[in-house]
Amino acid sequence: MREEQDVVLRVEHVSKRLGGKLILDDCSLAVRRGELMVLIGPSGAGKSTLLQCIDCLIPPDSGEIWLEGERLERDDRRRLCDFRAQVGMIFQDFNLFDHLTAEENVAIALRKVRGMSRKEARARALDELARVGLARRALLYPAQLSGGQKQRVAIARALAMDPKVMLLDEPTSALDPEL
Repeated sequence: MREEQDVVLRVEHVSKRLGGKLILDDCSLAVRRGELMVLIGPSGAGKSTLLQCIDCLIPPDSGEIWLEGERLERDDRRRLCDFRAQVGMIFQDFNLFDHLTAEENVAIALRKVRGMSRKEARARALDELARVGLARRALLYPAQLSGGQKQRVAIARALAMDPKVMLLDEPTSALDPEL
């Protein structure tokens, strides 16, 4: 029973077809609190697709996803939004807003999802940017940042939300080895 209580994220029998091709076939996994799980496989194996299915950015064709023992109801928009607010996602391509500064890219979800005031969100954003070594780059726009700096902004944005689970899709691909 204790082992089951420690499971934060459970994925059961998830399958997905894209363009008629089977990408995921009956995938299941369980991640316990504090556990780090790594998916390794060749390009095109379905790693990104699985992460996107877990976060329901693309709906799985079948299977169930559970967060802290509660089954994700994909058809209930409010519950889906609540789920996504508890799951941090860092994408391969960063998904930063080009018209917002690094600070604003981190702060926007804090304001829109967490309901923080501008002042609170800005302070938290600056703390997280400092945590990833970008305090002096907070007022720069994505076009003014290197690939590694953009990736660190995306990491700061995910960490700022205090997620229960982090899904990272090649989170260090643009970072220098020492980082």
